[in-house]
Amino acid sequence: MPGPCGRSRRRREPRADRGAVRPHPAPRLAVRPPLAAGRSAGVGQPLTAASRRERPPGPAPSGPPHHGGLSRRRPLSQEWRLPLKPHGLPGTLIAFDGVDGSGKTTTLRLTRSYLRAHGRTVRGFKLPSRELKRMKWFREYSADPFGAVREGRVDPLAMCCSVLGDRLMTVRAGILPCLRAGRTVMVDRYLFTPLGELLMHRVPPETRAVVEPLLDCFPAPDLSVFTTVSAAEASGRVRGRVGERDDPLSLDVYEHRVDAFRRLALSNGGLLLDTSLGVRPAFETLLPHLRATEHDATPSI
Repeated sequence: MPGPCGRSRRRREPRADRGAVRPHPAPRLAVRPPLAAGRSAGVGQPLTAASRRERPPGPAPSGPPHHGGLSRRRPLSQEWRLPLKPHGLPGTLIAFDGVDGSGKTTTLRLTRSYLRAHGRTVRGFKLPSRELKRMKWFREYSADPFGAVREGRVDPLAMCCSVLGDRLMTVRAGILPCLRAGRTVMVDRYLFTPLGELLMHRVPPETRAVVEPLLDCFPAPDLSVFTTVSAAEASGRVRGRVGERDDPLSLDVYEHRVDAFRRLALSNGGLLLDTSLGVRPAFETLLPHLRATEHDATPSI
């Protein structure tokens, strides 16, 4: 008979039967219905009381296993459908996100040159702000993301809220006015980058639900570009830069970030642009998507 915690109580047998051989009970299998996809599955929503009971007690791990490598217990990051809404303004918003060394900056420059050559008025924003990058906690996290979190010097949720607030200031003060004026706005590291950091640290859905109301304040990009390569190639490109030969980030960090960006792109209709064969060949893949936004173009001034 099952006990109050779902465990079977040992049934006492008469002394005469104690030496008898009893058949081993068949294992009980928990059968769950297949998961639904998208918003119908409650992706990014707070857990219900029933689903909370399935999670073992105790805090979720805040970083990867100390021995490095990907966790085998659960996926590195989860699907996260973001509640972003179209801005409905005359301009066009194009976001660029991706791990360092994935060709993001070069792709952004090629895009800007192409759009201006085709008569678009382009305004660019690089996020987060310089003021935020000077913060001590930001510099410590950038140098060692997992170490800063593991040692308690940086909290992933607090960090995410801070950098989202910094980005929202730029959205309200700079990006929205440009969109109202009918310009094409290109953003280097939109809100997908800090959200990818949350996924990288495997925060539970309850933590993601804390920041979701803030996401309502961000306009959905008309085009979201996620540049990607393998973690090893990204790390090699960074170390090949002048002055960055001694890049302190481990390959493990690159692996987790590449995975987080990939899942965000697939969950939110982003364009996953593989630059492993070169940035310029990958840009040819991007061109049809850029042409699709030309209906919002305004003449250059």
